[in-house]
Amino acid sequence: MRSLVLLALCACAPKDDTGPGDTPGETGETKLVRECAPADADPEPTWEGHPSDGWRWNRQGALFEDAEPLMYGEGDLAPSLVAVPGGLHLVFARQRALDRDLWVSTSSDGEQWTAPVAATGLTPGGSGYPGLLYDEGRFRLWHGSGDLYYSESSDGVAYESRGQIMLTGGNSDFDSYSALYPNPERLEGGLALFYTGFDGATYAIGAATSVDDGETWEKERDIMERGPDGFDNAAVAQPVYLYHGRQNLLWYGGYDTSLTDPGPWRVGFIDHNSADRTVAIPLSESGHDAWSTRDPAVVPWGDGWLMIYAGMGDDGIYRLLRATSDVCN
Repeated sequence: MRSLVLLALCACAPKDDTGPGDTPGETGETKLVRECAPADADPEPTWEGHPSDGWRWNRQGALFEDAEPLMYGEGDLAPSLVAVPGGLHLVFARQRALDRDLWVSTSSDGEQWTAPVAATGLTPGGSGYPGLLYDEGRFRLWHGSGDLYYSESSDGVAYESRGQIMLTGGNSDFDSYSALYPNPERLEGGLALFYTGFDGATYAIGAATSVDDGETWEKERDIMERGPDGFDNAAVAQPVYLYHGRQNLLWYGGYDTSLTDPGPWRVGFIDHNSADRTVAIPLSESGHDAWSTRDPAVVPWGDGWLMIYAGMGDDGIYRLLRATSDVCN
């Protein structure tokens, strides 16, 4: 299947095969390991009738309390999440009117999060959407919307710009108008950058690879396009790819106009065992993610998984929400 071509090519050992959930804390203690189980083999469909991924995602609510009145379409979205020694580091986009800036929060347990602070030092106009990689003690940030930029930081808050990323080569026009939602992954032999491309009409997911630590990039074909029907019939975007435990895992946002246009986004999932497109986080019937679930950020955590995603509530506001899965990693 076309959507899994690049994932199959990337089925190689990552540089560090240690699960983040097993990382000792700053005092040397081991994180609590939860009981886990395989994904459901034949899960019931979602309440809307879409196929479910069977990962038993348990919604845990919003990361942050509402601190100010917001207008329709404002809020927090596009999280990028990495495990670091002693906890988790989160970068996300904060949308206010036409302004979008990147903000940072951290957590030692995945449940309580520090008050967000603004990231500094980024290229003006290059905030857009973030993709974070914690690599050999440094924070590496790809970011932007339309054009992609690269910055580095020692503390994950104050960044130094390293310039624009040029995606060259390949025979791909899926990103002819813009590239956004970068998702970097360190693999043996180099880096992979999964991202969303916009061709002026719809979104698709593509990737680029680098064998010189990000100095130059070789662009691949688009690796995933919208589905013929179902929850991702209009567009696919917002990829987060993980090669973990010799599994290729891809979460993404699927845009649905089967009933209404504009319609909702829903967090979708594909694994290496099948070509099935399934829903990971369906819409709620009411509340913080009743109108959309999107922008997944996923890490192995404890013996299961942690997802931070953006939900649009029935008040039209975006909030960062948390969900956990007890599927064994």
